[in-house]
Amino acid sequence: MTDGMQFIEVWRGGQAVMHRQKITALSSQSLAGLRPRDWDSELLHDILQSCDSMQPLFQTASYHLALLAALDRGDSEGAHNYAEWLSKHTTNYPVGIRQGLTLELCLYALRSGDLKSARRWYSESKGGLVDQSRRNLVEAELANAEGRRDDAVRLIEQARTQLSKSMDAGVAVMTADDLTNLRGRIEVKTG
Repeated sequence: MTDGMQFIEVWRGGQAVMHRQKITALSSQSLAGLRPRDWDSELLHDILQSCDSMQPLFQTASYHLALLAALDRGDSEGAHNYAEWLSKHTTNYPVGIRQGLTLELCLYALRSGDLKSARRWYSESKGGLVDQSRRNLVEAELANAEGRRDDAVRLIEQARTQLSKSMDAGVAVMTADDLTNLRGRIEVKTG
């Protein structure tokens, strides 16, 4: 949506403005360094409760945020439900930011043991506006799943060097933990 259309939407008022405001408030928590599992759960719940009345872009943004929070909390049932919904609605996101979503769907598929789906989502995540540390994490997870341990370790180290350049400080905290956990899983297998 162009700046002008956003201004017109705010000027008109209504539910779309409220939806945007709530999504922005939750996203702001992450940009300020609060990791997804610690976001305001009442606000996230409220956003998800009003999803049916949202524009498709806002619905997808809401479920994307919910997926990040569920992944960070280790909520496998929630992550499954959000990933299932998102897998059918990725085109609601414009190309350029959609890649960040498909990268998260790749990560979810990897953690669910579905290498075929992970490869498909990864192929759709090329380019776009994605934190390099998050991309390296997913590539390291993919390399590990494919048995390429040396590549996985190299990608983990690359990701660590990119963390300070992340656009989203809260997701960067989650990514740092994800990298540590992945490295631990690799060491257990090779140890």
